[in-house]
Amino acid sequence: MKKIDLHIHTVCTPSDAPFEFSLETLKKYIEIAELDCIAITNHNVFNLDQFKIISGELNITVLPGIEIDLGGGHLLLISNPIDLDDFTARCQKLTNLITYPHPRVRLNDFKGIFTDLDQYILIPHYDKSPTVHKSVLDDLKGYISAGEVQSAKKFIQTDKKEDSLVPVLFSDSRMKTNLSSFPSRQTFLNISNCDFRSIRLGLTKKEYVSLTKEEGNDFIEIMDSGIKLSTGLNIILGKRSSGKSHTLNLIHKSSGEDDVKYIKQFELLESDEEKDKKDFDEHVSNNKSDVTEKYLSLFKNAVDDIQRIDIRNDESQIERYLNSLMENANNQMRTDSYSKAALFSDTLFKLKDIQGLKDLIRSTEMLLDNLEYGEIIARNISRKDLITLYRELVSKLKEEETERNIKKFTNEIVSNIKSQLSIKTSLNPIEEINLNKIALNRVKIYKFNELVNLIKKYKRIDKKELYGYHVVAEREQFNSASELLKVIRRKVRLVPSFEKYDNPIAYIARLKDAGVEDTDIYKLFAKITYRILNRYGDDVSGGERSEYRLLKKLHDAKSHDILLIDEPESSFDNTFLFESVNSIIKDLSKHMPVVLVTHNSTVGGSIVPDQILYTTKTFVDNKLIYDVYFGLPTDKYLYTRCGKKIENYTVQINSLEAGKAPYEKRNSDYENIKS
Repeated sequence: MKKIDLHIHTVCTPSDAPFEFSLETLKKYIEIAELDCIAITNHNVFNLDQFKIISGELNITVLPGIEIDLGGGHLLLISNPIDLDDFTARCQKLTNLITYPHPRVRLNDFKGIFTDLDQYILIPHYDKSPTVHKSVLDDLKGYISAGEVQSAKKFIQTDKKEDSLVPVLFSDSRMKTNLSSFPSRQTFLNISNCDFRSIRLGLTKKEYVSLTKEEGNDFIEIMDSGIKLSTGLNIILGKRSSGKSHTLNLIHKSSGEDDVKYIKQFELLESDEEKDKKDFDEHVSNNKSDVTEKYLSLFKNAVDDIQRIDIRNDESQIERYLNSLMENANNQMRTDSYSKAALFSDTLFKLKDIQGLKDLIRSTEMLLDNLEYGEIIARNISRKDLITLYRELVSKLKEEETERNIKKFTNEIVSNIKSQLSIKTSLNPIEEINLNKIALNRVKIYKFNELVNLIKKYKRIDKKELYGYHVVAEREQFNSASELLKVIRRKVRLVPSFEKYDNPIAYIARLKDAGVEDTDIYKLFAKITYRILNRYGDDVSGGERSEYRLLKKLHDAKSHDILLIDEPESSFDNTFLFESVNSIIKDLSKHMPVVLVTHNSTVGGSIVPDQILYTTKTFVDNKLIYDVYFGLPTDKYLYTRCGKKIENYTVQINSLEAGKAPYEKRNSDYENIKS
């Protein structure tokens, strides 16, 4: 069994955050992780001189590789060390194709450079961002060895899928100076030698890869802590100040802090009831802002459209038109040969708006170019028909543009002639006006006023259930300028604006005068609020707010790779823990590693964990030593990595029941009460 990491960065490229490579850091990482093989895979570049220095300094197998921006995602391409010169030359060709800030290699160019893909190890980002597109995966299917995933959770999920690639987990680390901790992302291969051929073969079968050396995929190793975690549910027990939180923090740091959901002790409680309610309501509203945006999206379109209407300009046009019409009628006696000319009173051509046709062409282009949903598109519309449609639309656009340009050119000629004629006659021409557009604008304003009146009326617009609680979204009108300020969160004076709240058009004008951005105006017509209701339909109490917070955090944990919980019993009663929390945690542990610190029998004893960890803290020669014992709940003894052991019964009875005597006393008391 060999431990490998085939995704390590040693060169800072424009695709990386700035870092300075450290060979000492790389050596330290290899020692701590106990690696047998690594690959150097920098973004779109291979540095031969640096590779030779690294491989010369290390006593493990070092493979040359490169991480390529391909098909919208990243692909690791790893070569046999015996072909270094040829590999270097091909990598240089690829590097020459790369342009920043958007590096990307086309599939045909990639295949043109690396012509014999059989001689490489190809590992695309699979369940990891940025993911290589499915069309590229299909094209390279015969050459791909395995697929790199983001976390242990995704490794296990991918491993269980029958038609998936072989999952591998790598660090993707930048070996920079003063790196203090390393990620717990490596893969074990069931091979006897770390030569290129054995590794390539080992990566082709799921039964050859695992997360741990001995326990397969049921456990994961945590770097810097000397422990293994079950990929299911782990319970951490221990006396007060024995290192339980210290162990959680190590797991948090080593697992990649952004990928971990960490629910810390007491963070769900608030001593100030009024402040708690205010913060809770604000937190709920912020979390539901996407619902608000989605609900008001169509209304936003109406507000944007109405803002493009210039009422004053429309009225001014009408006034100028009527004045010119009356003046022309009153001065008909003054007509001359110039004013009698047909072009003098002729109207200009109306120019057709072709933006809709352009949008339709762009939509067709998207259908033709889309790779992600290409199969679905092809099943419903043949590519031949799409190409025919595209050609006809482009042809129609050329026709419309030609007609539009002819009319535009004609209008310019007519306008010039009319201008020349008006100079030679004392009779003024009738003012040009688009009465249809002005009439349409008036209808829009009338309908907009109706729409605003409707959207101000109270209505429950959304209701979602979460573990017995209901998140309710309600719509109503604003009642003060201060409520408007809470929405836009800017220091502007909105009292004068709110005075026109019942006059939508004037209200918009006042908001603009007050400095409100055009993109925020739509939010200031209807107030969207959110409430959390309990199972009886009442507003939640202080304790229920804390319960909802925990349930919401547990619900959100599904999008993370690991869940850490520090003593939930510090904040909640046993009934809630047993009836609600335990089942949720147990369910989550079926899909991701969960680590729960507890000293409560309702949690620790009733939840039936997959592994127990027990922490102790001692001083040896004035040096603080943390020990972590671990084993199955049914094991007689728990062991540390270095072989220390402790009786499991003693651990559980002392940690969960405060000792044997109190436990037996409580049992006796309960039996007496029952009798």
